[in-house]
Order: sequence, then C-alpha cells, then structure tokens
Amino acid sequence: FVSLCGRERNFIRCDDVPAVFTHVFRDGEGGGERLGYGHAGDGLSVPWEPARVCMFLASGRVYHPAPERYGSVGLIRSRLAIELSKDFSFGNGEEQPPTHFCWNGTTHELDTEWWKSTYINQRGEVLE
Repeated sequence: FVSLCGRERNFIRCDDVPAVFTHVFRDGEGGGERLGYGHAGDGLSVPWEPARVCMFLASGRVYHPAPERYGSVGLIRSRLAIELSKDFSFGNGEEQPPTHFCWNGTTHELDTEWWKSTYINQRGEVLE
C-alpha cells in the first residue's frame, strides 16, 4: 500500500489488513450506526452491520466489511473487539466460531460467508 505524506510516497506493508475500525457511533440525530476507522474521528466510516462481524478463533481477531479499496475487509481494533466479544454466542460450542451476536438488545445470526470473497480468504484463513 502507498501512504502519501506531502510530497513523499511511503510504501507500507500491513501485518493484517489496512483498515482498522476503532469505534461505533451514531450518524447524527436519528441516523444509523456507523463503524469508524483510520483514527479519523467520524470522517472515515462504514455502516455498522452487527450480523457481519466475523471472529477467527485461531487468531482471535474480529473483522467487519470495509470499503473495496481496502480489500473489502477491516480489522476491529483489539479494545473494541474485546468489548464486542462479550456479546458473542457460540451455538456450536466454544471450539467453533460464534454463531450469534447481541447488539443493543437484538440478537443477530452471524453471516459466516461474506468474508470468503475478501483478501482474508485469498490468504487461506479459516474460521476454526
């Protein structure tokens, strides 16, 4: 990836994925919830989709869909992932990925297919 800084072009390689989600926020009065990334306050965000949170047991990392230019997947930062993980349900046992996620009193069945068309699947990740 390229990180532009003034006239400089810095070439960087990520340990995982380039988009890191940092916080969930409400988009104005009556607006929907959004997931912010890039430590840009509310300036960079995507719609928050609780049913599309994905946790990989091998790494413990939690992901959410991101803009296509970032590989269609973003990592949820550790602090936020730990908070969210308290609301996971493991319907197939704790040795398997979570099956449900409770957000604001609503239980969502997790979509375990969306990530298969992303960079994560291309590098051979598996949920278990």
